[in-house]
Amino acid sequence: MSASGRLWDLYRRQAEFGVAYTPDDLWVRPDPSMSTLADMHRYALTFDGNAYARLFLGTECAAVGNAVWERRRTQPVATGRWDATYADLRCALFWTQRCQCWAGEANEAQEPASSRDMRMLLEAAGQAWEKECPDGLRVTAQVAADSSGGLGAQLHWLSDDHRRALEWFVGNKGRYVTWPDELPGGIRLASRAQRIYEPASSEYAFSIRSVLKGPHADGLWRSRVDGSWTLEYCQEGHGDDIRALSANRALVRCAEDRVPIGVFVQQAPDDSRVRLPYEVAGLALVRDWVGERFVLDEYRG
Repeated sequence: MSASGRLWDLYRRQAEFGVAYTPDDLWVRPDPSMSTLADMHRYALTFDGNAYARLFLGTECAAVGNAVWERRRTQPVATGRWDATYADLRCALFWTQRCQCWAGEANEAQEPASSRDMRMLLEAAGQAWEKECPDGLRVTAQVAADSSGGLGAQLHWLSDDHRRALEWFVGNKGRYVTWPDELPGGIRLASRAQRIYEPASSEYAFSIRSVLKGPHADGLWRSRVDGSWTLEYCQEGHGDDIRALSANRALVRCAEDRVPIGVFVQQAPDDSRVRLPYEVAGLALVRDWVGERFVLDEYRG
């Protein structure tokens, strides 16, 4: 088997344990138009630094990231140089994003240093990509701006409250929150008691919460090379009567009528000290219901 074939075989075996990336994901170039911390974080997660470092570098991603930053500190500031390969810089980006998220430093307005560090790494990675990327793998990442505007026209049959809730997710995509406040008029966006929030006044689900722990811990979150994502989301309940449960039926109706839902993603456990444990991931469409999991794709209008 060729060296390339061995790498793909390693990734196929890793996929059995939940790694949903391929070697080509390494070579997705940073989009120079990225300007927000949320966009930079989404780009960092199009590549699994943990899996790459263990498989191909024989070490942990944290060790690679630390080494990259330490070497940068020893360089004269005026040179602006990073003594690191493109792969090392991608690992450092992934590791830095995870550190910022777990430390609650994912809000650009509150933590400008986070944005500065990510932007420095992205610029260095872009320069290294130009020098090192094989011709056949020159794919440009497109972390697209939201194109979900005009929801009122697209989903005119929904209630005003429902459309306003969906528009909130569009406008706040990429933010990290402790818990979403009610909108004016008492419109709730989520429920602490329910992972799948279905207001009594609606036949559709308004939102879901992807959680880290518990009997309904959710499955794979996959970042695609175009910057979009897909999520395997655990159904409510187990056993023979699950398809009769109201929350599951609400997601099925969303799938049938192509009504998007808001998505909150838990990035830190409830008992952690992270100030802003939930990311507003935006909107998603329910594509399928396979086994005990719904399959959701990011909605971009």
